[in-house]
Amino acid sequence: LAKTDKVSMPNHLLPESIIPEFLQSQATPSAIAEALLDLLKDHNKAQAISSSLRSIRDTLDLDTNRLVAEAVVELSQASREP
Repeated sequence: LAKTDKVSMPNHLLPESIIPEFLQSQATPSAIAEALLDLLKDHNKAQAISSSLRSIRDTLDLDTNRLVAEAVVELSQASREP
């Protein structure tokens, strides 16, 4: 059995849990339906989740191609130096 209250990546990356999680016995149709209805009724809550997910994307959106290229150039230059 899981001994954690968070499993989704967004809830680990943000200071507070924003995505409802239904672990093991909590994953009942009624609990999931209730959470979904809550989001459909509360536009502000849905917007807050959307905004938080965007902030994660912005944080993780790195120019990895450039970063790798810079690291390769740096390593190749370092290997040429005595």
